Amino acid sequence: MENKEYCYLTQKVNLRLNKAQQTFLEDMFYKARFIYNYGVNVFNETLKSSGKILSGGEINLHFVKNKDGFTFLKDVSETLIKRVFENLSKAIIKKVHSDSEDKTLRFKDEKTLFSESFLLSSREFKVVEIPNKTHHYIEIDKNISPIKIKDRLRFKDCPIINGTFKKELDKYYCCILYKVSRENYIKKLNYPVLATKNAIGIDVGLAQYLTASSGLNIEANKPLEKKIRRLKRLYKQLDRKVHPRSADDPTPKSNNYIKLSKKIAKLHTRIVNIRKDNVNKIASVLTRNFSAICMEDLSIKDMQKRKSFAKRAQDLSFYELKNKIKQKCALLSREFVEANKFFPSSKKCIKCGHINESLSMYDRVFRCENCGFEIDRDFNAACNLFKYMKNELRWGTSKLKPSEFHKLLSDCDKNKLKYYLQPLGSNQIENKKDVLVSHESQSTPYNYA
Repeated sequence: MENKEYCYLTQKVNLRLNKAQQTFLEDMFYKARFIYNYGVNVFNETLKSSGKILSGGEINLHFVKNKDGFTFLKDVSETLIKRVFENLSKAIIKKVHSDSEDKTLRFKDEKTLFSESFLLSSREFKVVEIPNKTHHYIEIDKNISPIKIKDRLRFKDCPIINGTFKKELDKYYCCILYKVSRENYIKKLNYPVLATKNAIGIDVGLAQYLTASSGLNIEANKPLEKKIRRLKRLYKQLDRKVHPRSADDPTPKSNNYIKLSKKIAKLHTRIVNIRKDNVNKIASVLTRNFSAICMEDLSIKDMQKRKSFAKRAQDLSFYELKNKIKQKCALLSREFVEANKFFPSSKKCIKCGHINESLSMYDRVFRCENCGFEIDRDFNAACNLFKYMKNELRWGTSKLKPSEFHKLLSDCDKNKLKYYLQPLGSNQIENKKDVLVSHESQSTPYNYA
């Protein structure tokens, strides 16, 4: 039998529940939270009495020995228990390696907005189609009716590995993990995957979000920057509500405080979703139009240490963009090259190769000290990254055909990406307005094909 390459993909679907189904899921959330808090209690008590730091596996063995004492946990699956203690292990490792002196773990509260979840394997639930019904349904327990899935399943014919049921604010979701062959994945796409030799170098930055060596510049969505004033106003209102002012304050949270907290959490969720959607669209556009992509290894932690850059770097999500491009390149069998961390992409002249050591972060135009050449700083870096990739792969062209360039621009328009074109024939970008460039003349000024 022919061996196929497989990949694992997750789809997050929205669930529509009745009261019985909601009660069942809330009961499962409670059991998962109880097991987690049991492990936290064992960890904290051991740390307090003997100073020993237990691992998640040791706490799991302790729970198995005493499980018979909790009769309401008899129907809980081994998969759910295993995932709970995996999450506990991650929390322990994070706490142990943190800088704080207090190594005790915090308990999960029932009112915590984003902590409710449990995992089931494919043997413990199944996705079914009911005759004369357009939607799919999830069967978990025989005592409750099948749960309706609002969204359309992308890979309904592929085998399911597991499903994670989550509660975020007042909504319920299921993250279904599929095992998909690459051939099946490509067939499910709404666009053809072309086997071209088009390659691109990408430079990302705070001033210009994404600059490509093909002359395309994509602007960031910046959802946090657009909604920061509203967030500040809501947080000021939240501070006026009745709530505990310190850890030892016994004052309970008022209902108005809880309502406003949910409103703020919904706004944060919307910001995250807008950011993820923009990153997904950019990654899809680049991977479907280019066979090889090169990016530099950015030090995101160093950027976030500086107060002037921290908020903007978080809003632009460079790390998430690079990871998403990596994943999509792997799925579509594209080449992804990551330049060395110390590669001087911005300081190196694309024309003569001279390295300008005096270039600072605030210089937006690169001026070569050797040959006097002037070019936009980020565009120079993108061209250098393309050249780096060309030397690594020994193939690739930066010159797009008119039809390919037209397809790239129409793809950006279709996904509603904000972009502008690098004006060819001028040494630098004077403004961020759209520049009318004919498709026949559009290519990288320094074509190494």
